[in-house]
Amino acid sequence: MIKIIAYCLTFSLLFSIGGALRNYQCKKCGTLVRAGSTPSSLNCPARGSHSWQNLGEVGEENYCCKKCGTCIENRRNPSSLGCPAGNSHSWNHLGRVGDITYQCRKCGIAIRSQRTPSSLGCPAGSSHSWTKLGRYN
Repeated sequence: MIKIIAYCLTFSLLFSIGGALRNYQCKKCGTLVRAGSTPSSLNCPARGSHSWQNLGEVGEENYCCKKCGTCIENRRNPSSLGCPAGNSHSWNHLGRVGDITYQCRKCGIAIRSQRTPSSLGCPAGSSHSWTKLGRYN
């Protein structure tokens, strides 16, 4: 009950101050940020200024790029533009966000999911091999 109230208060506050969180990724260094507007471009560790790509609105679906290994919780299929591994992302839908943490034994990615995520598109090659780590609290 407390989690639900906190969740509702967070989203009520968020929408009252101007909109939803979005996933931004720097195509130079790969840094991933959740923000209400484009983050500062200062001090990219790769080369001078960050070059942010808006991947889409934070949501309840898990996606993973099989090229760069970026995993995000997005509302719908993320933008394919600006993959740090070169050109465009190649997203795979892994399933709905949930309260169980799973980790791939091959690439090390850990995500929160309702059930065992899709095995498609492991950045370490062919398919993910998921291990259930436990409930997220």
